[in-house]
Order: sequence, then C-alpha cells, then structure tokens
Amino acid sequence: MDFTVEKAKTIVKKLTLKQKVYLLYGDGDWHTFGVKKAEIKPLEMHDGPLGLRKPDGSAVPDNGELVGGSVPATCFPAPCLTACSWDPDLLHEMGVNVAKECLAQQTDIILAPGVNIKRNPLCGRNFEYLSEDPLLAGKMAAGYIEGVQGQGVGVSLKHFAANNQEYRRFNYSAEVDMRALREIYLRPFEIAIKDANPWTVMCSYNRINGVYSSDNDWLLKDVLRNEWGYTGAVMSDWGATYDPILSHSHGLDLEMPCHIQRDKALVKAAKQGKLKMETVNEEALHMVTLNLRLRDRPVSKQAFNLGISHQSALKVAEESIVLAKNYGDILPLNNLDDVCLIGALSKKFRYQGAGSSKVVPTNLVTLFGALNAGRDIGKEVKYEPGYPLTPKEDAKALLLSALDLASTHDKVILCLGLPEGYETEGYDRRDMRLPEEQYTLVDALASVNKNIIVVFLGGAPVEMPFADKAQAIVIAYLPGEAGGEAIKNVLLGKANPSGKLAETWPLHYADVPSYGFYSGTGDVAPYKESIFVGYRYYCSADRPVLFPFGHGLSYSRFTYSDFKLSKDDLKVDESLKVSLKVANTGKIDGGETIQLYLAARNGKTYKPLRELKGFAKVFLEAGKSKTIIFTLPYSAFAHYDVTGERFQVEGGQYLIEIGASCLDIRLSGFVEVTSPYQAMDKRSLLPSYYNLARKGAFRVSDDEFERILGHTLPVQNDRHRRPFTLNSTLEEISGTFIGKKIKKKIVKRCYSPDKSERENNDIVAMMLDSPIRMAGMIGLSEKTILAFVALTNGKPLRAFFELQFGHRK
Repeated sequence: MDFTVEKAKTIVKKLTLKQKVYLLYGDGDWHTFGVKKAEIKPLEMHDGPLGLRKPDGSAVPDNGELVGGSVPATCFPAPCLTACSWDPDLLHEMGVNVAKECLAQQTDIILAPGVNIKRNPLCGRNFEYLSEDPLLAGKMAAGYIEGVQGQGVGVSLKHFAANNQEYRRFNYSAEVDMRALREIYLRPFEIAIKDANPWTVMCSYNRINGVYSSDNDWLLKDVLRNEWGYTGAVMSDWGATYDPILSHSHGLDLEMPCHIQRDKALVKAAKQGKLKMETVNEEALHMVTLNLRLRDRPVSKQAFNLGISHQSALKVAEESIVLAKNYGDILPLNNLDDVCLIGALSKKFRYQGAGSSKVVPTNLVTLFGALNAGRDIGKEVKYEPGYPLTPKEDAKALLLSALDLASTHDKVILCLGLPEGYETEGYDRRDMRLPEEQYTLVDALASVNKNIIVVFLGGAPVEMPFADKAQAIVIAYLPGEAGGEAIKNVLLGKANPSGKLAETWPLHYADVPSYGFYSGTGDVAPYKESIFVGYRYYCSADRPVLFPFGHGLSYSRFTYSDFKLSKDDLKVDESLKVSLKVANTGKIDGGETIQLYLAARNGKTYKPLRELKGFAKVFLEAGKSKTIIFTLPYSAFAHYDVTGERFQVEGGQYLIEIGASCLDIRLSGFVEVTSPYQAMDKRSLLPSYYNLARKGAFRVSDDEFERILGHTLPVQNDRHRRPFTLNSTLEEISGTFIGKKIKKKIVKRCYSPDKSERENNDIVAMMLDSPIRMAGMIGLSEKTILAFVALTNGKPLRAFFELQFGHRK
C-alpha cells in the first residue's frame, strides 16, 4: 500500500470543489497554486535536461531566442552525450547533483528527462533525447530519475509520446502503427515508469493518430494508468492544451503554464456535468499526492557544492565521449608541444543545446581554454578559427591562416561541429551537413597535414565524407560546461574513453529509413518505417553506416570469451541466463560496455535482424577479467501482436549475440523457444517489411503502410483558408490583413545581422509555426484570443462580441 496516496485521499475528501480545481492549472509560467488551509503548498518547476534553468526575470532578446536569462547553474553534458556512457549509475550520480542544485534554488520539480526516440537525425531537439533504442533510453532515464527523486526533487518524464520532430510540433499527427508505438515509442516511457516511478509525466504537443496527447484517453488512461499502473501527475507541455475542459476530461491533471484564471470555468463545467466530479477528484488526488511527496522529502545530508557539481559534469563527459576512430593509435597524445588547434567552435565553445534546455554555466571551460590552461606565456597551443561563425567573417582569409598554421605543426586538433542556429528546439535541421566552409577546410588541411584529429561538437550526427582523411575522430556531442577539460583529458589519455554511440551515424541522409517522408506533409507525419528505426533498419537492410549503434573505441583492448547459455530450450515463463567473461588485455585500466542482442531466425512475424535486450558497463584494471551474467525473461522474446492487443512470444529459434557494437558481434549461440502462440505470416500483404535487405532507400507505398496502420492516412487540406481556429498557426493566417501585420513584426523582431540568412529564416519559420492559442502563454485573455480568431475569419462584429462578452460558439 502506498501510504502517501492514502494520506492524499483523506486530504482530498476535505477539499471544496473550488479548492480542488485550483490544483489543476498553473499559476503563471512555473508555479502551481496551493491551498493554504489544507497545507498544500504551491510548487515550483523549471526546465532541466542539461541542468537547472531557473529564469532570472530578464527579458527575452529580440533575436528569436525562445528563452531569456536564467540563474547560473551547472551545465551538465546533453543527453545526446550522457546516453553514450551506457551507465545508468553515472546518470544516477548526475541526478543527485542536479537535485541538490534544485533544492538550493527552491525548485520542486525539474522538467526532465526526455526519452523520445531519435527517429531521424534531423529532429531539432535530438540533443535533448537519449537514444534511438527504447531499452537504452528507458534504463538511462530510470537511473537519472532515481538520482533526482532520491533527494526529494520531482522529475517530469517527457514528452509523452511520439514527439519526434519539431516541424509543426504543436499540430502534427504522428501516424504510427500500434506495433511501432508499443515496441519503440512507448517502451522507454514504460521502462522508466516501472523502474523509477517519476512523480510527473509531461504530455507532448503533437497528436497521435489524430488525437492530441493531452486529450488522449487511450494514451493517458488505458495505457499509462490502467496498464502501467501509474499514480503520478500528468501535466501538459507548455501551451499544449487548447480546450482545458476537454483535456481534463481525458486524463490531464495539470495545465501548464496558465495566465488565465480557470477556476470559474472548471467549477461551472463540473456543476454542469461537462467535467465529471469523479474526474476532478482523481486529478486532485494526483496533485495532492505529488505535493505530499515533495513536502515529506528527506533532507539532503550533503550540502550543495558548485565545485562538486562541476566535477560531476566533468566525470560524466569523460565517461561518455566517444572515440570513433583512432587510426595508427595516434591518440592518446604524449603532449601538446607540436600540436595546433583549428576551429572556431573550440573557442566559441559549443557545449549545450538551445531553447528551453539552455543553462547559464557556473564555470565554463572551453577546449581552447583547457588546452592552454597552465601553459607558460609564449608556449600556448597555437590557434586559428579556420571557418566563420557569422556572415561578417571572411571565410577565405580564415582558411588561408589555418593552412599556414597546420603546415608548421606535426598534428592538428580540428574542432568541427554544428553552430547553435543549426539545431534548436522549435525547428528541425534542413540536412545532415555541416556548414560548407568546414568541409572545404578539412579538404584543404588534408593537403598540408596528414595528422588530423577531428573533435565533433553538436547534438546529432552529421555527414563526414572526410572521415578517411582524419587519423582520429572524437565525438564529444554537447559536453557541458566542463567539456573542454574532458576532451583534453581524453586526447592526452588522462581519461580512457569508454563511450559508445547511443545512435547510428549514417553515411548519408539518404540512407535514413524515414528519408523521403520525414517530417511529413503539413500536419500528417507518417511513420512508414514502423519498427525499423535506427540500427534495427541498418542491420536488417545491410546498409553501410559511418559509425554503428553501440560503437566506441578505447585505449585498452577487451576480449570476450567463455560464452554460455543456461539452457538450449526455453519454455513458457522460464528465464535464460547468458554468461561470458570480459578481459582487459590492454596496458591501462578502462571501461567496456557489453551489449546483448536478440535475433529471431525462423519466425513468421517481420522483425529486425537484431534488437538490444541487455547491456552492462564494466571497469577493469589492466590484465583483469570479470564474468558478466545477463538474465533474459521469457517476455524479452515477445513482440506486440496487434490482433490480440498484447505482447506475444513466437516460438522458434533465436540467436543470442554478444557484441561490442551492433555490428561487432563477438559471441553467439542459439536457443529454441517454446510457445503456444501461433503467428500469422503476412509476407504477401507486407512485402516491404519482410524484405529490407535490398539496394536503395527504404520505400513503402501508402497502401502497404495503411495495412499495418489500421486506417487510411488523413487527407491534408489547405489550412491557409478560412475558417481559421485556435489551432491555426501564424503562418497559416499570414495571408489575412492582420496576419500580414503580425508576420512583418515577427520578421523585424527575429532578424539578427550576426546570423546567416538560413538561421534567420529558420527562426522566423519557427515563430510563425506557433498556433494562435499560444497567445495565452503571454497573458492574453481567452476573450482577446477568440476575438483575434474572429478577425482572421473576416468577422469584426463577432470579434467585438467575443471581446466584450466572451461568447464562444
């Protein structure tokens, strides 16, 4: 029995209707209302995928930024990097330090972690998400959640669900088949919820098969509550709700943010039966339970210390950075005496993402700063930017200066990456390319220096046609405020790299399975690749990649041996033990992640060639070994059967594989699985999903996709025509008189001479992508917003009545 829930039930019974509804909507941007007489305190929550972002009240600058200034806090590495540690215990430690910082800043809930699947490399928010694999994402999130909540600070697991693009994120419908939903997109949420019980879950903006996440009975009630047994609170993403009564009727507990007093409308709806009293009581119970968990939290025994937190950020970065290539063992470097540094991003350091995750760091260490720390004047590592970051810089002059420097040194540390404007919350990347000046630079440098060590900074994979021209490639992603020091330690061997990629790095964007139909047309986003996301596709289709999922090198050498299965035949509800020995045969201590993959060999159901079913990270001293034991439950062999609406195990032969990556399989063995379930062979109906090993990009017709989708794809209507609604975007109304005026103001406000034309256009498009309903986030009343909608529809008289009386059709 959960005594916190029982105590909350007693409190809720004593609350009046008005007191209950006060708990169901936000008090401004970052707070909830409290009920003083019932000792229910207001709660404070803030963004936090990379660390605490608590706004300091400074205004949002007029250059298209989503957020204003915030209180300085430790900027930890982004999830795109931390997931590469493959170490839930490390994220637990990070979560502890994040929570202590929250407590010092009177923050009750941190809005993290994000476990949305990295479906496509172009998603502008991929840096906030953990992996393309649901098991890895779920387990890493669970470690973080337990670390944070163990200190008495709540988390918000987000964005529930199928939030895999930023383009039209407020309105698009993820048209995704049930099997893919269950096995891929919902699975990391299920793992994190069942393993770590996050105190809140945040709904996504988008629709799923036509229904908004925050209005979705099936998602919020059938799956989250009834199947998974979740008892925490469900909140909206910021501005996601367009009809609060509808949302509260379908499973939403807390509307965030809210600048409109909802109590009268909610009380009226409850009294009229539009909002059931049973629903009000349930949602109030969830909010009171959350309040009690935060009120009764344990007091941390260790005081918050910025220095400790910074060291934690350094440790996380060091253990997550991926050494992707090390030809001829050029790394680690013996010293920096004959090494030069080229790359503007090493000095104007790209260490974190943009948007709501942006942190003001307490102690930023750039790569340029780290390499020169402690060096005498005159002995600094020589530096040239090499490429421009603003349109005002002379690319040719920068290139020539870089060539002169590289030609006079033995080795070049070349820092490449994505400028901040290329990836951010709010819009997707246009392609997988770096800025073209960086490609030109690499080609030119290779002609004068053969010892190029590339350090990549950015939140997602990029095309690297120059990979064969680099002796080493270090993928640091967005390494946080201690990132410069972490990269230096890896380059010099003070830290032995142990990171493994949590996502595939394709050779070309055209190789991506969702290429050609991502991110959809208008508001229809078809997930035609179904379960074949990331390595599940590349392995099954035998497509070459730049770097595979799970790949990462070390300065040590690890050997795998003594592979054993506890049984050859697995019966219903039995478990299988898989054991092996891992030895560090290198000369230095190091960490290795052992990955267990499962492959069905003779079934009737289409499945990927291999799927991750277990992983373990071990740290071994040189010359030492350790036995690793995995336990696979019977359910690990299951797939989701759409007809039976449940997970089923198909009998037959399965291959158990142990690898250092999804393409570096070291050990394997077969097990025969017994099951009474009889699967249907749908090869003739779904040929594309059974036959992926072919040349060319993944292609499937709408007709074939609709067979697994279970319904026809929606027809995309022209949304630039009247009638406009609260969900119409500013871009859609830009042809109206008032819409033209607004667009002109947005363009003027967002334009920055320091940004490229591409970046300025992307920022403007992001702002115009906002629905009219989002005006409520800046404090406009419901009457004003509805009047505005009436004006866009050419009805000034209705606009007058809306403004005067708030009448709503």
